[in-house]
Amino acid sequence: MALTSFIPTLWAAAALQGFRPAEVVAQLTNREYEGNATSGNKVTVNTLALSAGVQNYATTRTHTVSNVDSTAQDILINQEKAIAFGVQDIDRVQAAGSLEPIVGEAAKLLSEDAEAYIISTMTTGGTAAGTVAITTPDAAIDKVGELRKIMSKANVPNGGRYLVINPEFLELLLKASSKLTNVDMSGETSGLRDAVIGRLSNFTIVESNMLLNANKPAAVALHTSAVAYVNQIQEVEAFRSQNAFSDVVRMLHVYGAKVLRPTAVHVYLSA
Repeated sequence: MALTSFIPTLWAAAALQGFRPAEVVAQLTNREYEGNATSGNKVTVNTLALSAGVQNYATTRTHTVSNVDSTAQDILINQEKAIAFGVQDIDRVQAAGSLEPIVGEAAKLLSEDAEAYIISTMTTGGTAAGTVAITTPDAAIDKVGELRKIMSKANVPNGGRYLVINPEFLELLLKASSKLTNVDMSGETSGLRDAVIGRLSNFTIVESNMLLNANKPAAVALHTSAVAYVNQIQEVEAFRSQNAFSDVVRMLHVYGAKVLRPTAVHVYLSA
């Protein structure tokens, strides 16, 4: 059977449509550098800073000219993950409109893989924020307050702060649920809205079971500008299987992530 009705651009659109709602942590990252991401590429981000601060012109009636210092950081698009599945009579399945759930499930698996990578990038590239064990609701609340203080002393903007916690940390917070407040996430996509627990100490609290710590509490405080994520479904293709009477569909997801501002990503892993 020839794949006369297979249209790669339509399949790619379907994959991305199913990919976004499954994302949680990826939605908290900086996506402005994505552009045309392809495997093996890199995105160079320049961080600008002035070499001098504010000067008292009223006293000296003079000023010096500051240099603009630039520090380059590369986001390597070095992750290549593929998924392939067989479909009996792809033309008939596609015509019946029943292929979308299969593509959506494949996209969800790719999304979960990328989520795990982003979290790993944050925990290894962020700033350590202690390992003292917390075992009570009050200790969990205190830890959130400590992370807020650390972020504030690092001059991290108040807006755009998130706290990603694992189920073990959330279990403790929920026992002190009166201190959590609901947050209106009506402008967010469903994947993030469903993951939001509430607000505490100027953080929007988000749960992720991919933040692993040997079944002990863990949390990552971050600002949305601090972690960059670049990704693309680069290839979607179908071909006739050589070993079965079926067609094979496969996708290639390429991506990369980097902590651009370690002072705005603070990682707590309970001992």
